[in-house]
Amino acid sequence: MTKKIVTGLIATAAAIGTLAGAYTVVSNMANWFQHKDDPPSEFEQTPKLGLQFLQDGVQVGMHSADSSDITSIRLKMLTKPFELRFPQPPPHVAVQICGWTDSSVFDLPAQGVRMEDAGCFAPGHGVADYEYASGRMVIAREGMNYLVDNRIIPAGDGKGKTYFSTIVTEPYATVPLTKLKGKTLFLTVVIDYNSDQFISFGEYEYVELDF
Repeated sequence: MTKKIVTGLIATAAAIGTLAGAYTVVSNMANWFQHKDDPPSEFEQTPKLGLQFLQDGVQVGMHSADSSDITSIRLKMLTKPFELRFPQPPPHVAVQICGWTDSSVFDLPAQGVRMEDAGCFAPGHGVADYEYASGRMVIAREGMNYLVDNRIIPAGDGKGKTYFSTIVTEPYATVPLTKLKGKTLFLTVVIDYNSDQFISFGEYEYVELDF
């Protein structure tokens, strides 16, 4: 994007609103420009959990990682923070995320499994975070991110959301998403909607984030 285009966008946005509005226009335009050659999104939301990923307010396109089967969903991400949206869970039901650097985290059996036998999702494997979340996602084979209650922000239209700007790797090194160029994060996301401590086929999703 050229300096002339950016200057024009700022002038246009400033004429109709605030400097914050100008920034939003420029940011969204830059996001579009970086994704302009991407193929159309295969999904509006992930098939099982209805997940959506947004960067700078723009939804990231999603595609099946395997053309023969919808086993995992792949997204081409920009090296910047992202927002994760999902149908608002019932009170005290958590969005649980186990993240790792390869697909070995995609290990839940299709027939379902009890939480206590689900490795990363077993009781006691949740990683502590602040009351209102910290924007950090833990990437650890034996630890999962536990988003519940005040860690989930109402997003309207029956959806909740959370925000990630940084990953935490073992042994507790923080890495901003801006430093992940060329890296892929593999996420297994679980929402036990009926709170029966059993992860059924429709309660988990495999996601690959390519930065």
